[in-house]
Amino acid sequence: MNSCLTCITGENYPIDDYEIESAVTKSENIRGRRHINEIPPSNISGFFNDDGYEINTDLIKKPSLCITCINDDNPNEKMLCDMTRYDQKDGKENCFAYKARKI
Repeated sequence: MNSCLTCITGENYPIDDYEIESAVTKSENIRGRRHINEIPPSNISGFFNDDGYEINTDLIKKPSLCITCINDDNPNEKMLCDMTRYDQKDGKENCFAYKARKI
């Protein structure tokens, strides 16, 4: 259980001054991932999260909605699709670029 939840629920009362980042459990495993500050500027490419860690687009789960979209196999839409999938990785499936395949 993270420290914030114990304070919010009244199970605990903070006796020290905590920063929110130290109290909240991180949702992503950053082990083995490069930070943008560790990469020479001429070699930076791809996606990075808000904390500066590289995102491996091959590991982003593809929702079932994507499989029925005409943009699924379109290389021109891959970047937009990857960013949308990563942004909605917590279960939301709401894509404004979605167009159903015609059968």
